[in-house]
Amino acid sequence: MLRALDGTEVTVAVGPETRVRLNGRAATLAMVRRGFVAEAVSSGSGPALVIRAFGRAAEEAVVGKLVRVRPQVIVVRSGTGERLRIPVTRATRAWRGTATVALRTLRSGMQVQIVRTAKGAARVVLVLAGPGA
Repeated sequence: MLRALDGTEVTVAVGPETRVRLNGRAATLAMVRRGFVAEAVSSGSGPALVIRAFGRAAEEAVVGKLVRVRPQVIVVRSGTGERLRIPVTRATRAWRGTATVALRTLRSGMQVQIVRTAKGAARVVLVLAGPGA
């Protein structure tokens, strides 16, 4: 539900192909909060193609299957099937059980929980299950 500047409320349909951007970065719909400024772009009467929102994002945890780990980005497929590219910084830490591990030891197919900073970067990667977990 979005409220227009004139005060009218508009219900926006979303679907599996709807992309969500928060402050210019890929996000989940759950990250869009009441009070954010947002716009929805759709084609005809179908679900929105993209929702762009702007506001102060809180730390969020994403749970999903690891698709790829690169020096600057982790790619995860969320439980909703959405493919998320999450930036990695020098401060990003990975945990397997009670021990810290190097990001390079993470493998595709692992079930992970990633806690993101307000800016969207991975702060902590927790290995929940999967190859070698």
